[in-house]
Amino acid sequence: MVTSPAQLKSVKFIKMLFLKYVIILFSFASSFSQESNSRKLSAREFIKDSLRSAEKKCSLGVKYYYGQIGSELSQEERDNKAAELYKESGTPDAKHNLADMYYDGRAGLELTQDERDVIAVNLLKESNTQDANILLGVMYTQARAGVDLSEEGRRAEAERLFKKAGISNKTSTSLSFQHKLKTQNVKINITVEKTHAYGVKPIALKVSPNGQSLYVANYYSESISAFKTHSLNRIESVINIKGKGLISLDLSPDGNILYVLSSKSGHITKINTENGSFLGCMNVEGSFPNYILLNEDGTIIYASDYIVGQVLKLKADTGEIIASIETRGFPTEMTLNKGDKALFVQCRLGNAILKIDSDKWLVQDEIQLIDSMPIAHIPSLDGSLMYVGSRSNHTVAAYNVKTHDIKGKKVVDDIQDPRAFSLIKEGEVLIVADEIKDTISLIDTNTMKLIGTPIPVGKMPIFIYAYERKNGTDIYVANYGDDSISKIMVNFEKISLFKTLFLKFKELANTLLNSTKNILIKEKKRR
Repeated sequence: MVTSPAQLKSVKFIKMLFLKYVIILFSFASSFSQESNSRKLSAREFIKDSLRSAEKKCSLGVKYYYGQIGSELSQEERDNKAAELYKESGTPDAKHNLADMYYDGRAGLELTQDERDVIAVNLLKESNTQDANILLGVMYTQARAGVDLSEEGRRAEAERLFKKAGISNKTSTSLSFQHKLKTQNVKINITVEKTHAYGVKPIALKVSPNGQSLYVANYYSESISAFKTHSLNRIESVINIKGKGLISLDLSPDGNILYVLSSKSGHITKINTENGSFLGCMNVEGSFPNYILLNEDGTIIYASDYIVGQVLKLKADTGEIIASIETRGFPTEMTLNKGDKALFVQCRLGNAILKIDSDKWLVQDEIQLIDSMPIAHIPSLDGSLMYVGSRSNHTVAAYNVKTHDIKGKKVVDDIQDPRAFSLIKEGEVLIVADEIKDTISLIDTNTMKLIGTPIPVGKMPIFIYAYERKNGTDIYVANYGDDSISKIMVNFEKISLFKTLFLKFKELANTLLNSTKNILIKEKKRR
């Protein structure tokens, strides 16, 4: 079929029209797509702006709550402002913070405590954050939630909430090993228990002088968990502290007053341990106080300030500053030698341990350390040696306090980060917490060698406290990484010379027997 020129023109015209139509459609689709994407972006930006606004309101509420702003207002007015901002925010954190205010009695003052608790429970359930579930679990243990349930039912619900929050349940392990100390041969029997701290980020702990109560400072949940030492799986009470960043605590010699340091808020809270009531709050001068220690009679508090670089001497009853002394290199943990009342201050970045005369308030000496970044220290019982752990060099060393010479140093493969120390068995055994390895190790102070094998505890053990009892020692460990507490029961069983020889003979006999068995098995295989 022959196509005429007129027909060719028509076909060409139709093709051009079609091409223009396609281009117009493509432009329209592109424009629509861009507009649609623009609308999507606008919606996303709106959501982001709304979330940012809600978070800002929550953050502002926190500042009013802690008195960081609104100094011209009364505490009640600041609390009202904080509660109002939390309500407007509506974020999970804001709901948890508001619930905490109802729990503490700082919101809903016109209501009864039972009515405030009902509101707090509902807010915590809506929040559903880790901290909210922990506080809700604590409320169940205190019978302030689930009042219609039996005690067993409340405890089961609390355990469910703690598990939901990722806090470990109670576990127990046992091990034993033999060792020859300087004075005697011993068999060391060890039982380890682990339970949840009923708080977030346990950072310090202390046992009462009678050994019956354990107090744990929780850094993030800003609370004190109180336990009876014979049953750590049962919480006695949770005391909420009106301060930010709980970091250190100590007890009066009679155990009746608990002193709690809030580093970010910069004050010390006094608590009556008999009923958990507040006895007062003392401001600490400085920017970041991070450790407190009472003297032997409980009349003086020593406080180190990490940022300012000073150590304060305060009256324990009023908080009045008696004296201060400048240090260098970020002062942190402190220990007191009972013999000469020397106060030892660890300067983390100054690579030194300062020795301060606590009466004259003068720096007597400075032990310059060979290994950098000291992370833990403790003086020997007679005050002649200073055991120091280095984070940078992974070492545990014993320095002569007078000459500064190293008596013995051990780079222990099984100890990577010696975070905390304690001495037991009349100073013959040094307890070392390894924050990275998640273990507790025993070191013979005479040889500076590891005793047995490292003992597994919770994650990131950063604080230990040893309580000597009649037939052994209980070591309490704050595991910062998994919000748990470990209790290590150590018993030393003296081994007589006859028993030592018998056990050695038994060990050799078993080795010989096993070797003989292996030889016989090999002979059988050959035949």
